[in-house]
Amino acid sequence: MHLEGFITYLKKQRRSQSTIENCIKCTLEFETYLQEYRDMKDFESAIPGDLDAFILRIKEEGRSPNSCLWGIGRYYEFVGNNEMRKFASEWRQRLIAEGRGKRKGLHLREIEGVDPNQIQKLANVGIEDVMALLEAGRTKWDREKLASTSGISLKDMLMLVKLADLTRIVDIKGVRVSYCTKPGLIP
Repeated sequence: MHLEGFITYLKKQRRSQSTIENCIKCTLEFETYLQEYRDMKDFESAIPGDLDAFILRIKEEGRSPNSCLWGIGRYYEFVGNNEMRKFASEWRQRLIAEGRGKRKGLHLREIEGVDPNQIQKLANVGIEDVMALLEAGRTKWDREKLASTSGISLKDMLMLVKLADLTRIVDIKGVRVSYCTKPGLIP
């Protein structure tokens, strides 16, 4: 594996240090797997079936293979192996698609930027996670009732429901949905 060149490649793409470390960890894990279980000497000799077997092993261990697939895909992009890059990307997209709508309800306190006083007011009326908030704030009438019951303004209640709704999008990290409101992406 061309580790130093890969690191330089990721740095040129302005990847964060933690992203680079995760990419290296995952590619080294795949390379070790290939050597120990597939009798291969190098990463570049792998074929789609090898990556299939590696990902199934990760899943059997109860781990999510998404970030590993992303890191391995970046390595294959770096070395110019388009077939394996595409295969890793397609695998990852399938996993993401399978996970859509299956994410566990995020606790409201985990969303960055949400006022703790509002979280407490919602907890006082029995709402502690985004799924409960979405159910309770489904319609305008429901939001008005919830705002009245909880003591949160209707405007703030609408924003909380919008943030809760955004946490269901797999491609957006739930805790950081409030960033979407900063540049005015949400009216």
